[in-house]
Amino acid sequence: MEFSLELPEQSYDSDNLFSVFGRAVYLALRFEEQCLGLAFLAGFPNPQKVLSSETQTGAFAQELEKKITEPYLADSLEFLRSLMKINTKINSKKKPQKSSTDKLNDILNKARIARNELLHAPGPFFPTQDATPELDTERLNTILLDLAGGHRSVVLLASGVLQKPISNIERAQSYPENVLGWVLGSRTD
Repeated sequence: MEFSLELPEQSYDSDNLFSVFGRAVYLALRFEEQCLGLAFLAGFPNPQKVLSSETQTGAFAQELEKKITEPYLADSLEFLRSLMKINTKINSKKKPQKSSTDKLNDILNKARIARNELLHAPGPFFPTQDATPELDTERLNTILLDLAGGHRSVVLLASGVLQKPISNIERAQSYPENVLGWVLGSRTD
């Protein structure tokens, strides 16, 4: 590690890198803000701690599962569960079935970890002073998809808590892909 007050050279590549990184950080902050808002709405004790650890995120998922049993969450829950089934089919090969709380916990924890990596350990996304700016797009794609999955789940659950249906189901279904396009500069929405 070099301690320096040098700023990166401004170039087309560095501008593009910081633009992409800025949009990714915006998504991470938006996910965090909306998690805290949902925790407050759901009556979670100490909403500010929801993303502080795997244990706290698990407790949040359990609290949400209790709220999910309430009738006004049925539509959001059913859609969220269908998305979880799709994700499970894509991401697993004959693994033991998980409960919906465990699946929600997995989604929220992946998003929490992605948020933390992006905000607190962004080293792989920044070049050294001597290097040409390069973006680890494979790692960034994974981080963005995890964040988008968590964000989508929070929004769907919040729509149930607030008793406001999702206005555009197709947008909710394609949200992770739209996030990739928006952050990386080829928005499809």
